[in-house]
Amino acid sequence: MSLVGQFYIIVNIEEQFYFIWPITLLALYRLFKGKNALISIMLVITTASFFLASIMSLTPSLSNWSYFILPTRAGELLIGALLAVSGWQIANQRTNDALLIIGLALIGISFFALNKSSIFPGYNALWPCIGAGLVILTGRNSPYAKVLKLKPVVFIGLLSYSLYLWHWPILVFMRYIDSSTNLNWYLLAAGLTFFLSYLSWRFIEKPVRNLRFGFWKMSSLFLIIPSALILLISLTIFFNKGLPQRFDMTTEIDSIESIGCHSKPRRLCRLNEAPN
Repeated sequence: MSLVGQFYIIVNIEEQFYFIWPITLLALYRLFKGKNALISIMLVITTASFFLASIMSLTPSLSNWSYFILPTRAGELLIGALLAVSGWQIANQRTNDALLIIGLALIGISFFALNKSSIFPGYNALWPCIGAGLVILTGRNSPYAKVLKLKPVVFIGLLSYSLYLWHWPILVFMRYIDSSTNLNWYLLAAGLTFFLSYLSWRFIEKPVRNLRFGFWKMSSLFLIIPSALILLISLTIFFNKGLPQRFDMTTEIDSIESIGCHSKPRRLCRLNEAPN
């Protein structure tokens, strides 16, 4: 895998967006004077991102990359950025309430209709993203959104970033220990995710948000130094060819995978063995 590929895998899409978008937004603001021009450009970029994601997801040789690169996923995040920049509000209460219901319906339909065989990202990512955007746009001013303002729901929202960070490593680690996926397994994973998310939110996220550092100290501590460490790790892995010393020359496979040597269960295969 190329160095660029390793960088995209190590630095996830959200982090890439948070690094790049503020600078891009400032540049666009200076280049295109006025909010309306800026919103128009953002709409063009958002549309182009979803279009590119759809094309790549439908192209077999590019479908894997479409999920992991910023140009194809930026549109999902730019919907929220559009709401923040535009300051849009719906004056008519009936229209506001109707859009809220449509937004909730789009999220619900996406939850049940999309599955592992659905084309994603691309046009299928539009439905939950537009739904979430409509809920954000209209929920504050609608009496139908009272459930979203309940303290337990708000608390889950406060933990959302920590939940996002913790859920995947926990699921992967637990699957590694035990591949069975019964109800107790899911409940344990969910409980552990919430517990660790609360700890990281309470003792890391909240204190960091309240720091009062100057621009250069904040940039060095939370941007320059972490970026340099990520780059150093990426270069080390790249130039050591994936650190092959971690593995034996052969590895026994005990589960069915979809590509390469891992396509057959319970057999010995050599690392980097070509697909059959």
